[in-house]
Amino acid sequence: MKTYILIILTLSNILNLNAQKKEQLSIQISYGLIGNNSVRSYSENARPSVNSFYKKNFVGTISGIEARYNVGKNGNLGLGFFKSINKKVINYDNGRNISVRDFTIGHTNYYYLFDYENWLLKKKNNVALHLGIYYLRSKMQEIDVTPEGVVVDERKFKNSKIEDGGALIGVHYFRKIDTKFDFGIKARATFSLAIGIMDAITLTPTLRYHF
Repeated sequence: MKTYILIILTLSNILNLNAQKKEQLSIQISYGLIGNNSVRSYSENARPSVNSFYKKNFVGTISGIEARYNVGKNGNLGLGFFKSINKKVINYDNGRNISVRDFTIGHTNYYYLFDYENWLLKKKNNVALHLGIYYLRSKMQEIDVTPEGVVVDERKFKNSKIEDGGALIGVHYFRKIDTKFDFGIKARATFSLAIGIMDAITLTPTLRYHF
């Protein structure tokens, strides 16, 4: 996160050095839905004597912020940070000595992305295609119920080196609602290097401010 803030400040300095160029830099925020394939890909029946709870709900939420810098007449470069969360409520009772009641486990992804956005409709400039790459770190909460007891685990980069990278593609439709603001909706798909398939899809309303 500190690196991302430094990137935003660097782009702001670029803006100050190019103050004569209007709308050179913009900041975009978004919040919406994510459909995450990886949270459903776990095997929960690998050990017959163990009841495992690894999977989360396919649909979750995602939010983020991007700094975008205009290049040429029809495009811009973007640096962004996004956080997605998929959850599931666990209820389990073995009828003897182990009970898990209304306990929520989660899968959190932290995306750091770089992309290029190109406007498709040149007359209105309100539909854009973007291509990019991303780096990902994850935090996964899991439960194993064994004959000996309950194991609650949180795997993440710090203790398990969970990270990934990949490519993304998306479409962004937006309209100017003010001299400084655009409002739109963005659809994205990410393709994981580790899994080798489409990892997630997102649909997020967006609000962009032009400096």
